[in-house]
Amino acid sequence: RIKSSDLIAWQHKRWSESLEDYFSQRRLLENKVIEILGSFGDAISGLVAALLFFGIALLSFLYNRSFRHKSTA
Repeated sequence: RIKSSDLIAWQHKRWSESLEDYFSQRRLLENKVIEILGSFGDAISGLVAALLFFGIALLSFLYNRSFRHKSTA
């Protein structure tokens, strides 16, 4: 024969375990998302830096090219 107090204790234990499982899985997913977003941020920073360096090199090339045209004319 099962007592109602035993049944309530068992249900409470199962409910607590399911909450712990849910939050542990949620923490794992949040950590993965944070890691992915961090990597994405690093990639965006690298892209911006590369575009900035390319822009500086292009401006330097165009300036030197126009300077040479002026000096030969």
